[in-house]
Amino acid sequence: MASRAAIAVLLGILAAGATGCGSGGGTAPADGEDAHARKFASLLLRYKGTHKGQSPASDTAFKSYVKALPAGELSELKIDPNDLAKWFVSPRDNQPYVLRFDRKAASAVPGVGEESVIAHEKTGKDGKRYCITAAGGMTLADEATFAKLVPAK
Repeated sequence: MASRAAIAVLLGILAAGATGCGSGGGTAPADGEDAHARKFASLLLRYKGTHKGQSPASDTAFKSYVKALPAGELSELKIDPNDLAKWFVSPRDNQPYVLRFDRKAASAVPGVGEESVIAHEKTGKDGKRYCITAAGGMTLADEATFAKLVPAK
């Protein structure tokens, strides 16, 4: 049986390579531009990998988890353990990533399917926001697609 650490590493690797793409305003993230969001997604998937697949219950729980990660695990992701605060803020809009705690399944959108969005940029850039799904997929959604993925409460 695989250890929890090995599963967390595998999930992180999968998150780093997963993207959502398709028509309807959701596109595959551009090379290089998405590196920060991918690392954030990897941290989320590591959390889920060590918490029986559950997403964080709060921002505080997630930040505490990341701060407690061994320096070696952070180094694998090329994250400086002395500069963790920047990984919770999108450099595209300079706003903290929004973690969704309701995680109700989103309607089907090409390239994303019925995966629920568990995190996204607050305002994004140029009318588009990165969205991260529960499975670690990522899409760059325009406002119309974002409204379908993350319906207003």
